[in-house]
Amino acid sequence: MRIFLCVADWDDHPKSLDAVGVKNRLFGFSNLWDEPFTKRNMLRILRGISRVKGNGEMLMVDSGVAVLNERYYCLGVMEKRGRVAFDQPWLENLVDKYELLLRAGVQAGIIDCAVEMDVDHFVGYKTVKEYRRRFEDTGVKLIPVWRPTLGREIFDELTENYDWIALSKGIGGRSPEPGVYSGADYDFMKKLMRIGVSRGVKIHFFAGLRRSFLFSVPLYSADSTSWSGFGRWAITLRFDSEMKWIRGGNASEGLVAYNDQGQIGVEDIPFDPLSSLHADTCGARAYVELEDYVTKYWAGKGVTFDA
Repeated sequence: MRIFLCVADWDDHPKSLDAVGVKNRLFGFSNLWDEPFTKRNMLRILRGISRVKGNGEMLMVDSGVAVLNERYYCLGVMEKRGRVAFDQPWLENLVDKYELLLRAGVQAGIIDCAVEMDVDHFVGYKTVKEYRRRFEDTGVKLIPVWRPTLGREIFDELTENYDWIALSKGIGGRSPEPGVYSGADYDFMKKLMRIGVSRGVKIHFFAGLRRSFLFSVPLYSADSTSWSGFGRWAITLRFDSEMKWIRGGNASEGLVAYNDQGQIGVEDIPFDPLSSLHADTCGARAYVELEDYVTKYWAGKGVTFDA
């Protein structure tokens, strides 16, 4: 399988990923929402994205709709005030910029795949399909998104027309409409994933890095934002093959010997338990090992994940 590690900067994160050979990286378009897309600035952006891909095999660009949802569906807002007013021209500007970014990234040979802007809860599914066609015209491998609020008919439509789709459990953990469940029923999601896999469709699941998913459904891909950021607490991550999961700890707890260069295994990342670069590199390696373990687990059951 593929675990896409989300990159939040153009400098240190790529260093950590390159050091341990992370194949799959994810960059959020939301990082560029406020950037002017002038010709000069676009070259700077493409250089930055090129560093994100680094020596990786596949770079996915996420549309950032989860961030958009958080802006408009804050805790308690739906229950208290209903749908928040939405600025349609601002969204259209984002769509224009996303299209430009994908086209430039594909032409530069940097962007390999991208997640669509699944904003049907704001503009309707018909408009989302129009956006989808625009993004596909850039030449990028576009991944459509299905949520429970879209219904089974659209799920069947997507699995019939696409070989790789993404599933999301909901919109910011809640439904945009009263009375429509948010997708918290994970058993139902697993059932649909199995249906998709049985049809030969690759399934990407947002927030899908759970043992209950990885070892019960042969997901093609998932993503992680939690692989980095533990350096602020002097915590490093490692993959525990007995737990079949990732553990965190530090030297004082004696969980692992975090006191030698071998804990990182690369010479160009200096050993420093208080360094974010050190901690992020350990985290990246842990997720590479999890990715490899899950892939071998399913291979033992006769399931292979084609490129």
